[in-house]
Amino acid sequence: MDGDALVKFAAKKGLPLVGQKSWKSNDKYEKSGLPVLTLFAKVDLEKDAKGFDYYANRVRKVAADYATELLFNIGDKSDFSYLLEVCLGSPG
Repeated sequence: MDGDALVKFAAKKGLPLVGQKSWKSNDKYEKSGLPVLTLFAKVDLEKDAKGFDYYANRVRKVAADYATELLFNIGDKSDFSYLLEVCLGSPG
């Protein structure tokens, strides 16, 4: 096994089936070498951890079938609103 393959393997195995997209975790997802599918929702782990769990449990049902092909995460829509504007186009 070459070094690059080992690094990608370790990066992928270090991520949960469905994780939280954050400024800190972005680098890990990028280094995994797999496409990332992100669900944007209201995420506030301090005030509403059950809300995150609700979405994560539903995404896990799909993620289990695609675990070798895609990575899945959930990002707070207000933290990453600039990405939504790029993907959906600016309102106006």
